[in-house]
Amino acid sequence: MTPVLQSNDILRKIFQIPESVPREMPAGAAMAKFHEKQYAFYDNRTEGLHALRKSVQLKTYFQSWKYFKDVGDELRRHFRFRKELEFRNKIDDFLTTGASSVGVDAAKGDVVYVGVHVRHGKSMTLNSDKGYNVAPPGYFAKAMAYFETRYNNIVFVVVSDDLAWCKDNVQHPRVIYSSFAKDGALDLALLASCNHTIMSVGTYSWWGAWLARGDAVYYKDWPLKNTKIFYETNHEDYFLPTWVGISV
Repeated sequence: MTPVLQSNDILRKIFQIPESVPREMPAGAAMAKFHEKQYAFYDNRTEGLHALRKSVQLKTYFQSWKYFKDVGDELRRHFRFRKELEFRNKIDDFLTTGASSVGVDAAKGDVVYVGVHVRHGKSMTLNSDKGYNVAPPGYFAKAMAYFETRYNNIVFVVVSDDLAWCKDNVQHPRVIYSSFAKDGALDLALLASCNHTIMSVGTYSWWGAWLARGDAVYYKDWPLKNTKIFYETNHEDYFLPTWVGISV
């Protein structure tokens, strides 16, 4: 089956999607719609879609590593940032300057950058009844300690939709806070440029960690138990088996 990504899809604005990926469906093509059963579960019915012998429109999230575990490298080639050179220059300058500001000499080349994504906006804090919850300060402290037992010369790089909260609650002698908060694509590129990742909650964290390819830890206490999202989530399908869950 050949994937189609429409011309106006936001992914084309952010990533260098190859021109070999069609922008439109063939005229008159027979179309079936496929809805996955739940949000963060692997739906094995996808394995039989080719048998339909018609075009298929995929609906909802498909947020499981199992869907593309055999084509990860190819997908990463598709997900190169459109502004790659511009982003690379900005990120390199930010990391070098930031490391220096916390007493780390980036010129030595042995700095380990750990991206820390903190989702704390109103979409999370005002929807706890649905199962959304934010990772607390204690989680980030434990996650930072986890990496300090494994690596030396670490700089923690915080990316967030609420940097004011982070500066009060996600602290460390060698932490720097992203200056790209108004550019979501650039912040994602910053996470992807780090060696390892501390995730919070949500798919932005997930893709930042997946693109970075290093070690990753996630907030194991998400989502809230006995809620809608809790029953739609399977951690084994959602989080990569090499990622480490941390509870508070």
